[in-house]
Amino acid sequence: MCGIFGLIDTKKTNHQVTQMYLKDLFLLTEPRGRQATGLALQHDGEIHYYKRPQSASTVLKAQDYQRFLNDYLLVECPTLAALGHCRLVTDGSEMRPVHNQPIALEKLVGIHNGVVNNFYQIQDEEELETEGISDSEVLFRYFQKYLQKGLSPQEVLHKFHQNLRGAASLGILFSDFKEMLVSTNFGSLYYSLINEHLFVFTSEEKILDEFQKRNHFQAAITKLEPGDAFTIHTETLEQKFFNFESDAQQAEQLKKVADPYVIKERSSSPKNIKRCTRCILPENYPFLTFDKDGVCSICRKYQKQTFKGVEALHRFLEPYRSKNGEVDCLVSLSGGRDSSYGLHLLKKELGMNPLGFSYDW
Repeated sequence: MCGIFGLIDTKKTNHQVTQMYLKDLFLLTEPRGRQATGLALQHDGEIHYYKRPQSASTVLKAQDYQRFLNDYLLVECPTLAALGHCRLVTDGSEMRPVHNQPIALEKLVGIHNGVVNNFYQIQDEEELETEGISDSEVLFRYFQKYLQKGLSPQEVLHKFHQNLRGAASLGILFSDFKEMLVSTNFGSLYYSLINEHLFVFTSEEKILDEFQKRNHFQAAITKLEPGDAFTIHTETLEQKFFNFESDAQQAEQLKKVADPYVIKERSSSPKNIKRCTRCILPENYPFLTFDKDGVCSICRKYQKQTFKGVEALHRFLEPYRSKNGEVDCLVSLSGGRDSSYGLHLLKKELGMNPLGFSYDW
């Protein structure tokens, strides 16, 4: 899964400190996804976003990223809200900017960690026009559609999860509201009101814990439970909690701003991305290295496989197959299409009795 984080600083007195916060959060989140990096910043009536198909470590060194930050952090404005994303690709190539996050539309800028297994079905049923083939784009276009119909963010969140098959932890900034929305349906989200001026959320508890250690904080860290959500005001840090499965429609309505935030892209296309001379995998592919001839580590380790066929697979599994319906094998299950099909194959076509195994990632 991808890595996401959010930050609200209502006392942005030192741009170097704020930049250090963002750098720490990116580097701590990066192991969850190295194929694309993105950041959205909200303050002074605008939301600007930047994304590149490169790892956070690479992006942090880029001159245009530094210019993007400086344009925000050097401006005299007391508050800053940020959403960050480190992408592990599931649907949609990272080489197309529309597939990377944050996803920016007319009404919102959002980040998503998880997999929407039925996003094609949602796209067809809702007649959503998309630019790419990303489940996250479908998710946020669904959000925008119903915001434009007059539903509140809380009501849209409730409606979306009624239709969702999959996992979604979200952070969203809106053009019409001064609140950030944070939610999860599988619990992989942790937050901390570090002090009266600083709020942070991350995908993992250890990321937030390490962030606090690096910056000499000792605030409580809270796990957001599945089905729970909250809005947090980007100027006052006032939080309003609700359960989107049961009481979203009773949640207090957000007050629209008089002048909507202007959403602008500040990305630029990266130049000279290194690719394998044999298979053309890009340098931002996780854990990829190149030799002196430009051949990647995956190609160097590749060994041609001999396929023995389905009958041989049946013979291999036969000694392990349960005769009384008890569990006879363990299957790693992420919830994505590959592992879900593997589970189906073992159970329905190969006659095994698998136990699906997943963990909070």
